[in-house]
Amino acid sequence: MERSLGIGLVVILLVVGTLGVLPAASIVTAGEHAATSELETDSQLSAAQSDEVDNEQFKLTIHENGTAQWTFQTNRHLDDEEEVEQFETFAAEFNDDEDHQLFADFRDQATALVRNADDELDREMAARQFEREAGVETDTQGNSVGVVRMSFYWEGFGDQQDDRVVVGDIYEGGHYIGEDQWIVFEAGDGLVFSEYEPTETGELSGSNLTDSDSITWKGEEVFSDNQPRAVLQPADAVDEEEINGEPNENPDESDNNPWMLFTGIIVLVLGIGIIAAWRRDATVFEQLVTADAAETSTDSTEPSASESTGDSAVPDEELLTDEARVTSLLEENGGRMKQVRIVEETGWSKSKVSMLLSDMEDEGDLSKLRVGRENIISLDGHEPEAAGSPFEDE
Repeated sequence: MERSLGIGLVVILLVVGTLGVLPAASIVTAGEHAATSELETDSQLSAAQSDEVDNEQFKLTIHENGTAQWTFQTNRHLDDEEEVEQFETFAAEFNDDEDHQLFADFRDQATALVRNADDELDREMAARQFEREAGVETDTQGNSVGVVRMSFYWEGFGDQQDDRVVVGDIYEGGHYIGEDQWIVFEAGDGLVFSEYEPTETGELSGSNLTDSDSITWKGEEVFSDNQPRAVLQPADAVDEEEINGEPNENPDESDNNPWMLFTGIIVLVLGIGIIAAWRRDATVFEQLVTADAAETSTDSTEPSASESTGDSAVPDEELLTDEARVTSLLEENGGRMKQVRIVEETGWSKSKVSMLLSDMEDEGDLSKLRVGRENIISLDGHEPEAAGSPFEDE
């Protein structure tokens, strides 16, 4: 059984359009449950931008109370005056319209992302104070760049542990960022970094950890479970000698050797070809592992006819879709189960089960009832009559 904390994102990541998030994050592309898609925006934006942006950044400014300001920024170099004018036209409409489709989708998907995280992690969360801006800026080389920024405050993103704020537990199962994507952790007022992972690829903004206002990871990279991760503390609570030792100094870039525990991509699109982080990241990683095993099996010697019909035959259960397996489990248990039992019976991660059940509920295949900190999952006609104790026999 998977441990109780962590849901895998995500970015995090968020996706406007498919969240895939984020990517939103997101949120994002691999496998049946993670695909890229473009948000259809107005003609000015389509003309001003190609299918790909030059760079996407996910900046998380972490505050002492555990709240993080998530800022998604995409940068696109504009080649000539015509592109500049087209982007400026789009930017004016985007900034003036609170209900612009791109921003509306960002709000909806970010809210859904936080709600799903709240279901999985044992702390209160909320999404608030959404902001947006777009415009043409000038880079250090004097080139015109079209910039879109969308942000919100994620209450409860960081886990408060005494005087520490720990971030990273939403990335259960690992996380992926693609080429030309950055994840930036930024210390809020009064905080300094005391730990971070992975150290091999994290770029410090200062000469050592406590002198660094931010840590940046640049894609392409596949992160391990619960990474990227960072611990922040009040500046006066940090042991300088302990933190500034060799393991925490800014690593030599020549020694960087990003290790890849998984293969494939967990990316979803955030509008205009933008990539952000998570919607079904845990699911995708599990699918990738399954796919690797299947490929290995295919490359091996073909079994004889007797072997294919013997004890090594694939169980019927393995031939079922995820949705069919959940339905079968519910039918075998009287049409109703606790969500935690579905996790135990299937061996899937909590994040995969949560996202799968949410999709099945949207399709009308089942219903979910929240009782305290538990979700009760029911087939049609098997819903609990009262919310007090739907499983008194357990």
